[in-house]
Amino acid sequence: MGMCCINCFDDEVLKERIEQEGVIENCDYCKAKHIACMDASELQSTFERFLDMYIKIIRGVHFSVNEDIMDYGQSLHKLIQEDWHVFSDEIEDNNQYAELMKDIFAGYCDYPESELDIKNQFFSRYDECMGQSTVQELWFEFCDSIKTKNRFLNNYFFYGEDMEGLLSKSSRVIKKDVSKSLFRARIGGKRGKNGNFRPYPISQMGAPSSEKTGNGRANPKGIAYLYLASSIDTAIAEVRPVKSAQISISNVSLQEDISIVDFSGEILSCSPFEIDDLRHEWERINLMEKIGEHFSMPIDPVLSDIEYVPTQFISEYIKSLGYDGFIFKSSLGSGLNYVLFDQKKTKIRRSKLYSVTDIQYEFEKR
Repeated sequence: MGMCCINCFDDEVLKERIEQEGVIENCDYCKAKHIACMDASELQSTFERFLDMYIKIIRGVHFSVNEDIMDYGQSLHKLIQEDWHVFSDEIEDNNQYAELMKDIFAGYCDYPESELDIKNQFFSRYDECMGQSTVQELWFEFCDSIKTKNRFLNNYFFYGEDMEGLLSKSSRVIKKDVSKSLFRARIGGKRGKNGNFRPYPISQMGAPSSEKTGNGRANPKGIAYLYLASSIDTAIAEVRPVKSAQISISNVSLQEDISIVDFSGEILSCSPFEIDDLRHEWERINLMEKIGEHFSMPIDPVLSDIEYVPTQFISEYIKSLGYDGFIFKSSLGSGLNYVLFDQKKTKIRRSKLYSVTDIQYEFEKR
């Protein structure tokens, strides 16, 4: 068996174990010299948990004998890396994923009569392999339910866990820090007495009044939330200006600590080697990512009234649980979008005027 080292993995739990239990050797996989190493086979019991989440696929059982196995499965190490980022770039650069996984499971028997051939067999996630509904399918079922069946009383559950439990695991507190700013954008500005164009004053840079509040991806018509961005370029992109448009930008700081739900994917799961139920944690992560994608997804303005309903429902539910808002990735800029339910917890400090000098579009023929 080969010796793997701390540089072979990105997972901190594995690295700590190798540091504590390993010996100083040369690594057979990433080729690091004189470093804490461990025989790869000693990690077998640690990695066995993945065999509950990823199922070895069999021709004629999980797919037709006439179909290509590549359409239904992947190598086990690729699935683990895609979902949990266990291995380091050093292993990838040396193309040693498969060899390391083979050595980890060298003594493991999948069935009594055959040795598990990790390097050459193909695997699939258990829900895809066993015909269970995927996270994406369940999210689409919810969207259809809330748009066409039950809108105001929709007690929808995912994987046997209510939404409150799912959201709490993706929540965090953002501390008040006057030195850090979020940004608020509005198209346009005001003419000064001397005729010069100026940014809107800070008194006009908050959330609009309920009378002027239309449907948004987080708020229904008549209910105003404060939409902010993590950077100036994201704030500008989110208001979809035309070239040469004048944009008023305000710096906004928190007046107190706030509790938010994070759909951006920046709240990472703990190590898979610290999780009792790997399937359940993977489902939670992917569901939160799917909801975040829906918040970020560009919506045709013609269809926005109905297409915003799922995310408006989620927003209202988050607010009902006592959170101050939530975060999701921007699909138009490089940063994050913040939605806060109560702008009184923020302070708008100053406004500046920006001019859009160029806009770039990417497109493809359909």
